[in-house]
Amino acid sequence: PPVGLRRALSPLKPLYLALPLSLRRHRLFYRHFRRWGNFRTPTSSYEKYQWRILNDRRTWLGVTSDKLASKEYARRVAASTGLPIQVPETYWVGTDVRELQKIADRLPARWVFKPNHSCGRFRLYDTDDEAVDWNDLISVADKWTQRDEEEISLGHFGYSLARKLLFAEQRIGGSDGPPPTCRSHGSGGNVVDHVVTVGAHEGMSTRQTFAYDAQFVRFPAGVRWEAPKDA
Repeated sequence: PPVGLRRALSPLKPLYLALPLSLRRHRLFYRHFRRWGNFRTPTSSYEKYQWRILNDRRTWLGVTSDKLASKEYARRVAASTGLPIQVPETYWVGTDVRELQKIADRLPARWVFKPNHSCGRFRLYDTDDEAVDWNDLISVADKWTQRDEEEISLGHFGYSLARKLLFAEQRIGGSDGPPPTCRSHGSGGNVVDHVVTVGAHEGMSTRQTFAYDAQFVRFPAGVRWEAPKDA
């Protein structure tokens, strides 16, 4: 929502968080799709996602929501199956950025800083262009080690199991911004579809989503930030 609207509604946040998770998820679903969803007997994939958020409490979700754990899992799968999976190198893990600052001379020029248990939070660094403002990073990191909206507001159970850590890792790609993200969804061991998102970290006004079936044939994504058909 626009900044002004978020500020106007901020006094209502405690009331919103007091609502049952199912009502919060219904509100979010309606805001994105402009229709109410069926979360009890879901039929669409997006409704099934809501069912899982409300009902799935397997500890395995902690691995999928813990960035460091999922990287290690991908590394083990690659080693055991021979799949050519390349996992970004982890340079540092901890909770106090001052420890990272002490080994700054060992870091490459380009690197990424992230919280382990959250989504969409990161800092991209290229020290060939600009020096790291360590005081700013320390201040940001202190906030990033706390529980955030993924767990408190959105009800994503996996993030409640993820370790509250910070880490610095290898920065992939050669552009100034982050590369596009590609998510592949599967069921019963088979790939169902792929979703590519461009510009997601630059703001909702620039976000574009492309949806493809298992054979990478494009089909309508069904979301309001879907890329134009001729894109």
